Amino acid sequence: MRATFLIRASLLVATLLIPSLALAQEAPLRVGPPAVETVAIPPPLRLAERADAAPLASLAPALEQESARLAALALRNRQRQLPLQNGIARDLPRLERLRIQPGAVQLSQRAAGGLLERTAEGRLVWGTEVRVADAWRLRLHLSAVALPPGSRLWVWGEQETVGPFGLELKGPDGDLWTPSVGGNVIRLEVEMPASGGEAGFLVDRVLQLFELDATGAAVTGQSVAGAPCLEDVQCINSSVFDVVDLAQAAIAHIQFIDGGSGFICSGGLLNDQASSGIPWFLTANHCFDNQSAASTLEAFFDFFSATCDGAAPSLGSLPRASGSTLMATGSLGLGMSDYTFLRLSSVPGNRVFLGWNANTAVTTNGTTLHRISHPMGLKQHYSQNHVDTGAITCSGAPRPTFIYATYDTGLGNRGGTFGGSSGSPLIRAGGQVVGQLTGGCGPNPSDGCDYDNADVDGAFASTFPAVEPFLAGTGTGCVANATTMCLVSDRFQIEINFNSGPPQNLAGDGMVVPLGSDNSGMFYFFAADNWEMLVKVLNACPLNNRYWVFFAATTNVGFTLTVTDTDNGTAKTYTNPIGMAALPVQDTNAFATCP
Repeated sequence: MRATFLIRASLLVATLLIPSLALAQEAPLRVGPPAVETVAIPPPLRLAERADAAPLASLAPALEQESARLAALALRNRQRQLPLQNGIARDLPRLERLRIQPGAVQLSQRAAGGLLERTAEGRLVWGTEVRVADAWRLRLHLSAVALPPGSRLWVWGEQETVGPFGLELKGPDGDLWTPSVGGNVIRLEVEMPASGGEAGFLVDRVLQLFELDATGAAVTGQSVAGAPCLEDVQCINSSVFDVVDLAQAAIAHIQFIDGGSGFICSGGLLNDQASSGIPWFLTANHCFDNQSAASTLEAFFDFFSATCDGAAPSLGSLPRASGSTLMATGSLGLGMSDYTFLRLSSVPGNRVFLGWNANTAVTTNGTTLHRISHPMGLKQHYSQNHVDTGAITCSGAPRPTFIYATYDTGLGNRGGTFGGSSGSPLIRAGGQVVGQLTGGCGPNPSDGCDYDNADVDGAFASTFPAVEPFLAGTGTGCVANATTMCLVSDRFQIEINFNSGPPQNLAGDGMVVPLGSDNSGMFYFFAADNWEMLVKVLNACPLNNRYWVFFAATTNVGFTLTVTDTDNGTAKTYTNPIGMAALPVQDTNAFATCP
């Protein structure tokens, strides 16, 4: 039978290290730091729960109002089109843009289907809720978002509260998808600083997410069923995969929105040669290939059971990262290795960053390969196969751009991959990534349990030239955003968080003033027209073989300034206590990391 290929091609272009050879084209697996205790931020006021509040919208079950779309979702997934779809966006019947004139708001009042209130500290808070009968998980869409810097948002439902988050989740088109919460109600609260200007947005859609059954249909009450060959990763020990316990902490189940629909894939954190701790993340181009989708990313970590074949935890109980920046992508359709490379907006503590190896010599015929993924959006499962350089070939995925791996139970190979596994890292012993999953190739590629097929992965050796500037410690590790300043040819990363202390108890990340030079820049805390701090990093290598850090702040707010040399991961922090007038700092001994 002629081999066929299952894939939808896009049309776009101080930590523990696992030792490895110090070659130019590889990096070791890295165990990251534990979770850091963060500054306590006052919780939302929960305006949407007040007795005088009313839902912005209440939608009937999807089975009643969206039966045709649910049937289309099931058909798409049954045909194994990738990525696997798990959500549909539903329009809200009531559309009213929230428009805020700060000086006109004095007391609590109804506005745009929600409640608007000015707090005693002068902050403006608006909240509402949307209900969807029989929903599993929900996300809200805010269009034409115009919020002042320093605004904070929360969402919560029956199972979890997520936030605060901010404008880092705003997409390139000016919209924002909130993180998801479990249950049939999602409540939104938006807090704007007292000194902010005019603001507004429109809550116009809700994304309804579904669990999927073994056929890819939306679950509407029955339990989720897996394929017979799938193996719970918690049943695998180090005699099968030497770093399985560590690798589990690097793998995420990812959910994202593209074109108004929700989809799922897998992916993993990657270390860089500087072991900087920057949350680089690898998945597949056929999952998504644009910044709009990257902005909506939710990466759920530690999605595995407590015991072998135990019950899966709820997504709401898991550590997660929301939002990301698209750094590089390459599509199968253009002869590339089907990769999407991201920088996550944040990363939970206790993570592991997988190593990688871009040398083709480590994927010779017969090499044993390991994978942890989330087939069908299920908890983590394990599969093992081996490099096969000749058994199966599919047009459009040539060697060596792609790695073909087949299953032989006589060699100890096991498990399988399905939709939802897309983008999951292909890993050598020791925790080094050599590829990311593209799809299946063979006589029956839609069945991940049919061992007459091969798994096909984009070869990391082919991906590496596009991601080398980020992973090889070439000084481009810093990526600027609203809260991150990059200085000295993007080598030094500067971030600051602040805490005003009582009575306001305002806390958050400093915002970068959109000015500055290669060696200096400004931050503000509360309002864009109220600058708080000037920071400089100077190349003094010709003088005393050091990089210098200077800063001056006109504030008595407590803060922690962190400066990181992304070439090697060295970091220094500078703190100012709450209520203390900040003193200028001239640290001429800051970084002994020349050149």
